[in-house]
Amino acid sequence: MEKATAAVLELIESAEMRGYLKKVGDTLPLQVWLEAAAGAPAPLEKKLAVLERIALAQTEPGARRLAEEYCRAAARVLEALTGPQIPGTVFQLVQMSAAEDSNRIERDDVFLFTKWKAVQAFARSYLDELYEDEPPEEKARPWYWYELTLCRPEEGGMLRPGAYTYLLSAAGEAWLFMRERPDGKATPQPEEDFWWSGLSLNLPVPFRPGDILTVDCRPFAGPGRCLVLEVGDNRDCCCVQVLYPCPGGRADVGALKHGHCFCSGVVQILSPLYRVSRWTGQLPPEEVFLEPLSRKLHADPLLGPRLWTAIYRYELETDRLGGQSSSGIPVADLLALVP
Repeated sequence: MEKATAAVLELIESAEMRGYLKKVGDTLPLQVWLEAAAGAPAPLEKKLAVLERIALAQTEPGARRLAEEYCRAAARVLEALTGPQIPGTVFQLVQMSAAEDSNRIERDDVFLFTKWKAVQAFARSYLDELYEDEPPEEKARPWYWYELTLCRPEEGGMLRPGAYTYLLSAAGEAWLFMRERPDGKATPQPEEDFWWSGLSLNLPVPFRPGDILTVDCRPFAGPGRCLVLEVGDNRDCCCVQVLYPCPGGRADVGALKHGHCFCSGVVQILSPLYRVSRWTGQLPPEEVFLEPLSRKLHADPLLGPRLWTAIYRYELETDRLGGQSSSGIPVADLLALVP
């Protein structure tokens, strides 16, 4: 598994996560590494190369077959995108962004092309123009992305969408894809993981209660901060619970691995685990309440479960009494719970 681990680590941007997974990677099942490769924020071509390295590293026939299924899924969808097209095929490119105040996607603009290379050239040119005066780190993680559908001509002049919807980065790189099944059959897991693994990627993390983290799922959500309340056994998908700031002087809790670490405007397509790291800078005024909680949690890790339970009960009681619909707890009430 060492070669497989090294291949996937190339797709994980967080240095802390890479260093930790390098140490514990051999304890993780192959399926986890395949899911991590499939859902990564990286071009499909690069992910296919990583998956092929994983497959070659497997000595057990069953494990190799499983890895090869992911390879075939990536190769098949790349061929559908970059290979020869039926004359008259139209590439429909839709610019997308996450609404700032709700959990929904906004469709901003639609562009039509007749060639894949033209799609890529447009995306790169538009990104260069839009971020011409911005620092490189902003250009590296823009606020928008694209969905691409290939529409093929049928008799009677109709254009029918193809089987795949591609998610493209702002730079025009095909990162993820989703397959439509008009026959109603379930999509095989290898294909599912190239879109939905962002909801459930279950990698262990090197953090402890009291750590303040940076979470960045751009272009879909973030960046933001959250505070680790508890880590549990570090194996379960919900074991890492975090506290995160919300608008209006409130805070809420959620499972880091499921991306429940942002308060609004979240389109959870990308797992936060690829980029998560410890925060070491100065917090903005609306988040400084995390600092005293961080110190207390470092001193007493058992405080985390108590805070989580108190917030959960507060929300239940608020709902029972027909209170305001805002999630979480007012920061003032939260701090009053801490001795």
